[in-house]
Order: sequence, then structure tokens, then C-alpha cells
Amino acid sequence: MKIANAFCVYILSNEKLVEPLRLFLQLKKQTKTGRLLKPKFERTQKKHFNTLLAERWLNVKNEIIFLRKLSTIQRYYAIKGKMASCITDKVLTDRSIFLAFIAAIVFKAINKKNKWKKKRGTPAAVSGRGNSTRPLLPKIAYSNAISVRYFASHLGVSIGKAAKLKRLALQYKFIKVNPKEREFEFYLDGKLISPTNEQLPAVHSDFPQFFGRVFKKKGQLFYRQPDQIFTTI
Repeated sequence: MKIANAFCVYILSNEKLVEPLRLFLQLKKQTKTGRLLKPKFERTQKKHFNTLLAERWLNVKNEIIFLRKLSTIQRYYAIKGKMASCITDKVLTDRSIFLAFIAAIVFKAINKKNKWKKKRGTPAAVSGRGNSTRPLLPKIAYSNAISVRYFASHLGVSIGKAAKLKRLALQYKFIKVNPKEREFEFYLDGKLISPTNEQLPAVHSDFPQFFGRVFKKKGQLFYRQPDQIFTTI
């Protein structure tokens, strides 16, 4: 069974649908026709089943459940996108595993999307024209760079929630994370500046966006870059 990557983004953005989706897929796995006899649900399952009814993912007639196609459900939410990933029985057994797998699907989709884009780099403002008034970092020269901030923005959730999803995906080995760092330097008004240890407090004061990302290592300042993330799914 396949699920659209764009639909996974919507689900993670609306966490109340995570468990209903897992139940829906479990029901889907039990039939090839989209119809099955309504089973007895546990208390929590009944709550999620009622959500599926309210969201029009299925309907019930004479104790027979009629499951709609995932493509039809996507149209309810105006979700577009043809890229899809396979869902296995194993990931449906537990909520945390399922959540981690869905997060890994989104990481995979982001990497595919960024593969066709140019590598991130500094804007033209730092090419010597001297018209930049804010610090800009040198370009990132590696692939699959995904920061937690970018992941959160992509999902439309808080950074804390995005970090939790990343930890879950890593815990269940659906992703591999390669931390990245480099010597700290940045462009300001077209000039490349390499601050010293003594200048770090002043850098944090003038440019708070660097706070928490710059650290000392062997007497030098280093900058934490976005992690390099690979999926295993």
C-alpha cells in the first residue's frame, strides 16, 4: 500500500489525524475490495473510528464499512503531489513507530525536492557590492542538508515538535543523521569575517541568530550547520 508524501505532511501538521490514519490503513490491509464487516473496536479505536466517519474517510451501512481511496481523501483537503511511499504492516503496529515512519517519508521527500535545486549559497549581496547589512554564511556544499527549523517550517509545526519527530525517526532507524560543523566565519557587507573567541560575546549580542549554533572547539569557533539526513526506507 502506498501513501502520498504530500499527505504525510498534512497528517504531521494535524496530529489529531495520526491515529485515525493508522487505524484506516489497518482496515485497508484487511480488504482488497474496500469493504469489510465492522469489527469490535476498543474504546480508543472507537474514538478514532468516529473521527474517520466525521472526516468522510469511510462510511458504514448495515455494519459494513466502505473505505474510500486515499486519492479521494487527498482531494478533500486539496492535497496535490504524485510522489508516494510504501507502508508496511510493521509500521502500523505502534503509534510511535508509525509517527517515526511518516516523518522519515517527509525527510525523504524533502531530499528529493532539494536534489533538483541548486545548492544553497550566499545571495548576490555578498559578491563584493557591499550592500549587505546582515551577516550571511558561506554556501553549504553538501547534499541532504535539513535543519530542524526548515523541517518545522515545511510541516507548519513548532521547532520543538519537529525535533521530536526527528528523534523518533532516528530512534527507529528510519533515518541516519550526519552532524555537520565548520569553522565559524560569515560575510558582512561583502567582507569575510572570522571572529575570535574573545569576540564571541559581541557576535551573540549583535547577531542573536547565531546564538546556540556557535561553539568553541580546540581554541577555535565552530558553527553547527544543518544535519545531513539520509533515509533508510
